[in-house]
Amino acid sequence: MKSDPARPAIAAPAAGIACGAGAALFWAAGFVAARHGIAVGFSPADIVLHRFVWAGLVFLPFVAWQGFGDLGGVGWMKAVALTLLGGPPFAFLSYAGFLFVPLAHGGVIQPSCAALGGLALATLVLKERLPARRAAGAAVIVAGLAVIGGDALATIGAHGLIGDLSFATAGLMFASFATLLRLWHIAPTRAVAVTSVVSLVDIAIHWFAFGFERMIALGLAENLLQLALQGAFAGAGACCSAPAAPRYFPRWPRVSRF
Repeated sequence: MKSDPARPAIAAPAAGIACGAGAALFWAAGFVAARHGIAVGFSPADIVLHRFVWAGLVFLPFVAWQGFGDLGGVGWMKAVALTLLGGPPFAFLSYAGFLFVPLAHGGVIQPSCAALGGLALATLVLKERLPARRAAGAAVIVAGLAVIGGDALATIGAHGLIGDLSFATAGLMFASFATLLRLWHIAPTRAVAVTSVVSLVDIAIHWFAFGFERMIALGLAENLLQLALQGAFAGAGACCSAPAAPRYFPRWPRVSRF
């Protein structure tokens, strides 16, 4: 039986679109869950714990099997850098913004800044071509962010800009995370596994800095909700899907596509 030569050409873009759309849906679910968590009484640090600790415990045996000496070939220096950019500090900024501004701000500003940062880094660091129409699209995004920031200042006050800047910083951090994966040729799944394991240090930090009493008091159902939507979807799911998507579009800029 002869294979259809057109099928791989169709399948690759379809897989890339699926990865990009999946990452967007996972992030959306994470944003909604985070806003809900803040509303019911979780602190940003509590939600960060849910995002990374459970994934870290799942990946721990696999990383241990590959060897802690160089973390399965990633190396400790690279692993720490990736964890700072795509681990607990990044997630804390993502969630802290909801203390100041509504859900819509996080859902728009962070992905937009991730796209802009990825576009800039793909051009400056990875030396990818920047077509004029993509530059024009970036300019439109910048204009939209300026409108959102101005609206926050007018309707929420100066503290609204703090929330928006928190989301913007988180988006730029994720763009840097994705760029380093491309620059260092690290597979997204391996990066998620290693950063999740390194992020297990957050258990001790959270214990000493905040304790677990508030999380326990909020009940099992609320904690399970954050575990599922942050740990599985917004954490491992999105961080694997988003950097993987551009691999299916070899002629397109790899970091900024989604």
